[in-house]
Amino acid sequence: MSYIALTQNDISNLNYTNLYLAEILISDYIQNQNNYIGLTRAEIAARWKNDERYRKQFYPSYCQRKLEQSGGILVLEGERYKINESAERLSTLHDGVLLQEIAAAIDRPSPVIANIEHFENITDKQAFFSSLKEYLLNGSPNDFEVIAYAILYTYLDIFGFSLKRFTSTNANDAGVDYIGGDVIYCVTTNLSVAKLESDINKTHARKVFIHRNTLSGKVQNLINEYVRESKISDVLNANMMVERYIEYLEAKHESYNIVEKLRTILINEYSKEIV
Repeated sequence: MSYIALTQNDISNLNYTNLYLAEILISDYIQNQNNYIGLTRAEIAARWKNDERYRKQFYPSYCQRKLEQSGGILVLEGERYKINESAERLSTLHDGVLLQEIAAAIDRPSPVIANIEHFENITDKQAFFSSLKEYLLNGSPNDFEVIAYAILYTYLDIFGFSLKRFTSTNANDAGVDYIGGDVIYCVTTNLSVAKLESDINKTHARKVFIHRNTLSGKVQNLINEYVRESKISDVLNANMMVERYIEYLEAKHESYNIVEKLRTILINEYSKEIV
């Protein structure tokens, strides 16, 4: 799939980081066609930070991730990121429609703000936990990472253990989503053989994988192999998260103030996703 196609899909999903990067690179190409040299990471970051609409930290490694997914529309020449002028769909850039769509999408309210307001305004404990389960089981991939973190953080805190989540879901985190002690947590809605092997090879630390999809036989066999080699200490799916952690937290006495603890973590973590 081309970068343009990916971006058009992002417009409907309001993935702001993709939209901003696309707008910067496409605008630069249109404005400098007669003397086009592309942009370095530093130049992209400078434009990102100088535009008041881009209210989110720019992760330079995100360029490389999009390059790997680009399918030919985005290329890296030396230290400069460029629009590939030989790409099949390049003509779609010149009429300006795509840039107009991107700008309109950027100006729409962030769905993350709606999520924050949703959890801020739930006062009933049962309704709060019902929403927590719904977002974990059926929310977006971003929701899955944020909700899973809030649940695990609150659960582990009861027993005196700490969990850290350093980046937003848009950052290139090298397969490290959370860290607890000497264990790395890798979170994905779709745990495939490629994803599993990639995350295993990125660091030598023991790992816990958290996923939502149904595992194939090949993935399960690979997990069993890595467990025997002590590279994986646990694998959790969304239903296990509900049964092992959410139901435990839901049953705790009000004196533990679980809802407020969860609410605070959710708001803090969702705030990292706001642009």
